[in-house]
This record gives sequence, C-alpha cells and structure tokens, in this order.
Amino acid sequence: TEPREVEVNHYIIKTLLPLLDSLNFSLSVKLHPYDNLKDYIDYNIEIIKDFKSAIYGNICFARKSTILLEAIYNNSKASAIIINNKDKTIFNNFPSLQIDAIEQMNSINELFNWIKLTKKNDI
Repeated sequence: TEPREVEVNHYIIKTLLPLLDSLNFSLSVKLHPYDNLKDYIDYNIEIIKDFKSAIYGNICFARKSTILLEAIYNNSKASAIIINNKDKTIFNNFPSLQIDAIEQMNSINELFNWIKLTKKNDI
C-alpha cells in the first residue's frame, strides 16, 4: 500500500477483489510502514507483516514504488498499477522502475489479466 492518497488503494482493492474472488485467488497486502491497518480491516485480505515473505517468490504489484525492484530481485513477478495522473508522473520520474522486468498496468482489468496469466504460467 501507499500511505498517501489511501482512496486510490481502496479503489484498487475494491475493484480487484471481486475479480480475484471469481477465480478463487486471494489477495495479500503488505502495508507501507506509515499506512494504517484500520484502513484495511473491512476487506477480505490477508495482511502480511513480514517484508521478506511479501516480496519473495510472489506476484507483486504496487502503485509506484521501488519495492517493485526488491520484488524482482527476490524471484517475484512485479507490476506497477498506474491509474491516476499523479502516480504516472511520479512513476516516470523513477528511472530505476523503467525496466522491462516491471510490467506497467494502466487499469484494474489489465492488472487482473496480468495476474491470471502470470499465475497460469507459474503453475
């Protein structure tokens, strides 16, 4: 998650969860250290507390974060979900995130399709 513009996090989770549920996929979330757990207790998600287990060998996505690099370096698939103009501007200011190993998704449907394909290819 990101502690700023929490409403964007909520939009992503609220929109993505029913899609994931339709395929019996679960969503686990690692909160940003400055984020607040109370903002997420109403969702049917697992909260991951251990950083390493969050980014190792998983399908990871974030709005705009160098955590995506950590995910790649820890044998995970990584995607940036960039759905608002502020995130797009900031994301494009991080040259380290402009690598092919980090997929860029511009909609929840794109992200969902990427998750499905990635999960299918990992089986």
